[in-house]
Amino acid sequence: MTLRPFFFLGAPSLANSYDIATGEDPRNNRNIWGVGAVTTWQIDDSIALKSITGYRYSKYNDFSDATGEGFNLLPFDQVEQSNAVSEELQLAKTKDKYNWLTGLYYFHEYINSFSQAPLNAGLFGGPIDELLQGYFAGGTLRTTAAAVFARVALPDLIVIVAPNHTGVCRAPGGASLWEDGAFRTPLGDVPVDAACAARVAAATSLVAIDHEAHRGEHAIEVLLPFLQVLRPAGARIVPLVLAWDTWEAAREMGEALARVVREAGEPVLLLASSDLNHYEPASVSERKDARALEAVTALDGAELLARCKRERISMCGRGPAAVVLAAARALGATRADVVDYRHSGWASGDDSQVVGYGGVVIP
Repeated sequence: MTLRPFFFLGAPSLANSYDIATGEDPRNNRNIWGVGAVTTWQIDDSIALKSITGYRYSKYNDFSDATGEGFNLLPFDQVEQSNAVSEELQLAKTKDKYNWLTGLYYFHEYINSFSQAPLNAGLFGGPIDELLQGYFAGGTLRTTAAAVFARVALPDLIVIVAPNHTGVCRAPGGASLWEDGAFRTPLGDVPVDAACAARVAAATSLVAIDHEAHRGEHAIEVLLPFLQVLRPAGARIVPLVLAWDTWEAAREMGEALARVVREAGEPVLLLASSDLNHYEPASVSERKDARALEAVTALDGAELLARCKRERISMCGRGPAAVVLAAARALGATRADVVDYRHSGWASGDDSQVVGYGGVVIP
């Protein structure tokens, strides 16, 4: 029996980021504030102990076009936040022939910075106002993808199941297929496996060819550079965008994909693209994300969809995730492993509105 791994991958997204493509002038600003406290203990008439405590917060934002031309060809978004704490102790003696002062000083500063540069398609021959999905150039969110890919031997054939963020759908059954050709990124072309795409379309009436659903959708393209780097010889994909999140459709789609995998004659990777909860405080998102991942690790797609609806977990790829869970069960999977979890606040330092990311492998 051929091992067919499955995994989920969240695509990083910066909440409340300044949009350089809006035409507003680039800007640069730094905000700094701090507080301090001084406490003195008079030990006796001549000796005093003084404590000087301080805290400083700094946030720096730089939004500009990295080309220096102002055409938004390469908008560059850099954010740096720092938190600094200091403590000084002074022991002083006065009222003597010789006065003296001794003490200790401690300073600690934590600096967290990240940047992103959405690449304008004009650099690669596309329309000047068509932006490709940006990636974090720094921070910690990269490790979610790294943790997943480190656990998976990528085969040549990969079926990508992604959510429909735009609401544009021409497929009567809600599953939009791009059936041939290739997806182009700055790293080159990723070919679509036309033969496998035809088998997927024939496996269920939910699937229909629908290019319009793909044109403005980012959930597939954000995964392609990873595949291109890790499979430099070339991977073939079957891209699907889903406009629904019902269990009946997810189960039918999952079972159809399981049949396609069994009949493929080669190893196939089923890849679901999704973030976890969106734009709530970290304490809320962490709880909601844990609830969603509980259902995923139980391979329970029905419960995942019901829990997201009941508990208002805004996991954008819950439909694709449920499809892959249904396919995994049909192919005999018995467990799923969470190999990494984090949220955007870990990189930005802003826990007021975060997006969760989880990496899950189904062996």
